[in-house]
Amino acid sequence: MTVQTIAGILGIQDSERTYVEGVGQRQVFEATQEYVAMINEDLARVTSLFIERTTEDHKFRYYLPADGELQKVSELGRPGERKVTGSWDVALPLEGFGDALGTSRIDLAYMTLADYQRHVEGIALRAQNTLRKEIMRTIFDNVNYNFPDKIRGTLAIKSLANQDGTLYPALAGGVTAAEAQHFSESGYIVSAITDTNNPIKTVSRALRARFGANGATRRRVIMIASGMQDYVEALTDFEQVSDPNIARGANANSVLNLPAAIPGEVIGYCNEAFISVWDWMPATYGLGIDLLAEKPIQMRVDPGFTSLPRGLTLVTESDEFPLSKSDWQWRFGLGVVNRLNGYVMEVANGGGYTVPTGYSH
Repeated sequence: MTVQTIAGILGIQDSERTYVEGVGQRQVFEATQEYVAMINEDLARVTSLFIERTTEDHKFRYYLPADGELQKVSELGRPGERKVTGSWDVALPLEGFGDALGTSRIDLAYMTLADYQRHVEGIALRAQNTLRKEIMRTIFDNVNYNFPDKIRGTLAIKSLANQDGTLYPALAGGVTAAEAQHFSESGYIVSAITDTNNPIKTVSRALRARFGANGATRRRVIMIASGMQDYVEALTDFEQVSDPNIARGANANSVLNLPAAIPGEVIGYCNEAFISVWDWMPATYGLGIDLLAEKPIQMRVDPGFTSLPRGLTLVTESDEFPLSKSDWQWRFGLGVVNRLNGYVMEVANGGGYTVPTGYSH
């Protein structure tokens, strides 16, 4: 998260004797709004691998690129008329999340800016955890579900490609549109990962078949749980690197010249993909994403005409005796739109893919 502090925004000394009441609640409130704007910017950066954009639309049609081949015609013949076809319908939920900070009149009188900063950072951390959890639920749940929207009615929310009857463009080298399954189980446990049982190769090749080969550029990332690291590093194809093309960051590593930050720690390359160990990955799971394709998720927000704020927002403050309370709000919803850019593998031998505990809708 950002290293700027509320005291820094106010341009005053942050010490044990700097009290909120001495600075003024209105000034602290305004500085908090600026601080939260920086938090929202950081949240957008560290989740940019997953979320393509925000939208006010609750439901729309996602169109596929053209596929197929030209028609063969004679010298006097004319080709048959065709249009670019292929699409699927997607919908996005919209939910409210919130938090509150309450203090007594005595607490507020003794509260320093450092104390207040710690409280706000706690709310920011919970917001970060909430967004991360919602992203993971959206990616790892392989079941389509219905969302009861108060205004728009029942919305059909889709997962990544899950063999539900939707036809997708042919794989590289093919000509026929077909269903796809982007959730799989390896059939072996983590300790059995070897050059023969290589989940990285399976995930990387599945994405390559959808979005093309690398050429001179590694364009895929596969995020793994920390318990898989030693086994992946032992693969013959693994290259441990300290790469000048990777910019290290506190919350995410950025691959230079590519349009996304990678969560976790990039530890190297394997089977034409960056490998990142991310402690927030569910144990025994791996997730592959193409860095250059449209990202899998879009975020729904309230329409502009509602004048409702976007992002984490300090929406109210009250001084009703005996407590002073500040309310925080964040309204958003996440849904998969590009159902092909994401491939999840559970490294297990249980007979089929299982949604990680706590990630079902």
